[in-house]
Amino acid sequence: MAAYTASVTGAWSDTATWGGSGPPGNGDSVTINVPVSVTGNTEVGTSGAAGTIDVIVDATGANTGSLTVNAGIQLRVNGDTQLKNAVMTLAAGSNYQFGNGGSSQA
Repeated sequence: MAAYTASVTGAWSDTATWGGSGPPGNGDSVTINVPVSVTGNTEVGTSGAAGTIDVIVDATGANTGSLTVNAGIQLRVNGDTQLKNAVMTLAAGSNYQFGNGGSSQA
């Protein structure tokens, strides 16, 4: 289990998006401060007690975080998701599945 931060705009599956240390997967947590697109089926986070935030999308201050799940793609988040003034876009036929958690918007 590791914590990842998106450092450049790009695809979730691109190692460069995560500063050369990614991509994150099942059991990992992520912070998204730039636009990121999910281009392949992906699972992230850890099932557990509610209140554990595994995906943070932050568009406050100098951050420009956004999350787009491309058409026909599934993103499963095991844990909570928090949007901080950010946009999450689900393209036609995409699926954003919550594991053992919920979502919040700050």
